[in-house]
Amino acid sequence: MISNQHIKLSKSLQDDCFNFCNTRRISISDLLFGTLQILLHRYSGQKDIFIGFLNDSIPLNETGQNLDSIQWIKSNSFSSISFENSIQNNSSNILDSKTELSDPLETLLESLQPKTETSGSAYYKVYFNFSNDQKINSKDLTNCLGSIPNPYLNFKFIEVNGIIQGLAQCNVDLWDSKSFERMGLHFLELLKNGINNPQEMISRLSILTPAEFEQLTKLWNQTQSKYSNTLCAHQIFESVVEKRPDAIAAIWENKELTYKDLNIQSNQLAGYLKDKGVGPNKLVGICVEKSFDMVVGILAILKAGGAFVPMDSSYPSDRLEYIFKETNSPILLTQKKLLEKLPFQAETTICLDEPDKNLSQYSNTNLNVAGVPKDLAYVIFTSGSTGQPKGILLRHDGLCNLIQASNNLFKVHSESKILQFSSFGFDVAVWEIFTALLSGGALVFSGKKSLFSILELPKIINEKKITLAMLPPSLLSILPNPGFPSLETIVAVGERCTNENVDRWSKGQNFFNGYGPAEGHVTVTACLTNDSKMFRPLGPTIGRALSNVKVFILDTELQPVPIGVPGELHLGGVCVANGYLNRPELTQEKFVTNPFDKNSTTPLYKTGDLAKYLPNGEIEFLGRADNQIKIRGFRVELGEIESTMNAQPNIARSVVILRSNTNQNKVLTTYFVPTNETHISEEKLRKVLEKKLPEFMIPQAFVRLEKFPLSPNGKIDRDALPDPSKTDLSKNIEKRAPTWLKDFLNR
Repeated sequence: MISNQHIKLSKSLQDDCFNFCNTRRISISDLLFGTLQILLHRYSGQKDIFIGFLNDSIPLNETGQNLDSIQWIKSNSFSSISFENSIQNNSSNILDSKTELSDPLETLLESLQPKTETSGSAYYKVYFNFSNDQKINSKDLTNCLGSIPNPYLNFKFIEVNGIIQGLAQCNVDLWDSKSFERMGLHFLELLKNGINNPQEMISRLSILTPAEFEQLTKLWNQTQSKYSNTLCAHQIFESVVEKRPDAIAAIWENKELTYKDLNIQSNQLAGYLKDKGVGPNKLVGICVEKSFDMVVGILAILKAGGAFVPMDSSYPSDRLEYIFKETNSPILLTQKKLLEKLPFQAETTICLDEPDKNLSQYSNTNLNVAGVPKDLAYVIFTSGSTGQPKGILLRHDGLCNLIQASNNLFKVHSESKILQFSSFGFDVAVWEIFTALLSGGALVFSGKKSLFSILELPKIINEKKITLAMLPPSLLSILPNPGFPSLETIVAVGERCTNENVDRWSKGQNFFNGYGPAEGHVTVTACLTNDSKMFRPLGPTIGRALSNVKVFILDTELQPVPIGVPGELHLGGVCVANGYLNRPELTQEKFVTNPFDKNSTTPLYKTGDLAKYLPNGEIEFLGRADNQIKIRGFRVELGEIESTMNAQPNIARSVVILRSNTNQNKVLTTYFVPTNETHISEEKLRKVLEKKLPEFMIPQAFVRLEKFPLSPNGKIDRDALPDPSKTDLSKNIEKRAPTWLKDFLNR
């Protein structure tokens, strides 16, 4: 079915078009064609744009193809070029194409070396047609625009006696009618802005109508809401203690800790830390297993004015040492049972599981420490593409806003019981801890072994009467659902949520799909997905921005992209981190000036995530623009694994990808080429990686190759890497279930 949309140029715009063309000695056809190419470039981000230029005298056949009637025109002049120069370059391309394109279409396709389809429609799905037949009566222009059989996308223009009429056509099976309507408006907006600003770079010209620009940058970002922006996180906790001193703050195995006792213990430790020099923005490492020690240590660091650096005790010793040295902290909070694993020495090491008589000398009342919400609250380390983890600097105001906004959305209350599920080194753990402690609810710990057992977790939820759980979709996909009477809310976090997740878990409790990078304080958008009507091909949307969070979907030049057009998701507002610890160049690259608020001192964070706005204002997550992936909620830079592999003397080069196995489970697979013919033991490689990387980053499959498959431009063709399970390379593959999976599936 074909949809037609008239493109109406106003009288003033038509006059401007003729003036533009006359002064540059180009045709109206050249201007309109070049504008279409620029628009398609802005929509797609592609540098090479191919358009079929139709010959009016020879009609297309029923499939919309006729080699004799189409001249194929390519443009790749979109890099740092003005509108005027782009139009003039395209004019030259059109002339060259008319004189040189005598080769059949098959020759063109052969030179392009297509990997899949080889039909014309696979590569030239956009057509342009222009006619200036002066015999046509201007009153009959609309009827003369005609129709192209079965077009993918067609733009047809007629110019008669100074009057320009346009018609855009699309296949409604491939294009949403509203999106197509907006595309026609964007064509006119780009044409107008280009003619009025011919020297402006095409990347800077707006293609949005003023109303759209206002909607995307302002109306959909009106998220202002009051929050405790004069208090730090520990001060809000202290106010909760005053109201609920005898309420249970934390539950660990069969033990309970009240808010009053938690406050006393953390106050005494805070006094000791203050005497040791901890103050505003001072970093303090804390490496403990899940227990009361975790919350006592975190609160003590904050009360002393410092910022805590969570260090997962399950990490390899080398990684823990790197993180601690990056913080340059003279103090480490840990547990006696972990000392043997820590290969480094701090000036002051405090074992929280060993009673210290010195602490009893300190006051159990709240400290009076100078601190403001703009101070650092914590530094979370995530995987880094350079081969080493990077620390993210996060403030109190962002943390407090996160907790207040999410607690309002998820209806957390003083009787809530929040499951502490996530790894201590994972940013969601911060969310779990403070969601409970700043609301007056109870934080429920559980031993790691039972927590990761697929059968034990449902028991814990029911026995402890958990009301709120934040869980990765990969776990929800295989977790039994016997029914949870106490459970009020599940928040899927850390990975792409599926329609199957929604279908399984939206009955009996509220089910939210949350999204957010650590650089934005864990969660920045969320969507309540309690209905199959929310299903979309890529899974449920990630919803809208939380309070005081701003979301922009932009192209590479920080220009807003239209509704329905993919772009990179950028974050603004109080949620944005201060940057990266000791990484000024990376901070400058990822945290950029906000072009939509000249008075803002808060930058925009470039997430690297691709997304698009839907017409209702919700956001659909599309994937990554780079090689970063998510595994069970953990953020993994494949480059970090590759760098560790490539550092080995017998490895010439390696590539790591995430692929699905026969059971559709995601499996990290490493492909490597050795430096010589010497046999390399996969067992040895695995042990080397285990000393450097967390367990969730260890590949489960190792594949030795003689050489890597290459694409025509000489780069490694990742799509052509062999599937380990379907080749004779299986003898070189070692596929093992890591410890976390064995525990997780333990029955």
